Amino acid sequence: MLPQIGDPSLVGTYGDIFWDLPPVLSYNAGEQIGCTIYVANVTDVDRSYMLRMQVTQDSTVISEGTLRVNNRAWFDIGAQQYAVLPGSMLSEVTNAVLTIELVESESNSVADSVSVDLIAPSAAGLPIWGGGAGATASWFSLIPLMIMVAMVVSMTKPKEKKKE
Repeated sequence: MLPQIGDPSLVGTYGDIFWDLPPVLSYNAGEQIGCTIYVANVTDVDRSYMLRMQVTQDSTVISEGTLRVNNRAWFDIGAQQYAVLPGSMLSEVTNAVLTIELVESESNSVADSVSVDLIAPSAAGLPIWGGGAGATASWFSLIPLMIMVAMVVSMTKPKEKKKE
């Protein structure tokens, strides 16, 4: 079993994770969920990360595993850099929560996480996401991208020198 968040004050200290999925998804079990995951190293040193996927129903873990990046469990991101990771995943159940945790190697802790509620179409009253080619999402799915752009702009902005 992988580490859990030990100190909630450390969340976001070693890295951030975002994705382009809405908080609630009308979903049919076994279908691919296409998404893009954004991982940002917000520190001043290079770091190694792992993505852990977990599906839970009523606090019971149904399945868990590691999402491989470039066929490796751990991947590196340079200081003040970010990675864009397109891909897909699936769940064999609906009416569950799918969570992706960003695990940082040096601290061996969960740095951040994202979640989506997978709701059966009959219960959701929402259009089916599908995640495949031609699928569309509401403009809310662009919010993580906008946040990432703001982070990158703030990281590249020249710092003012102190006047003495």
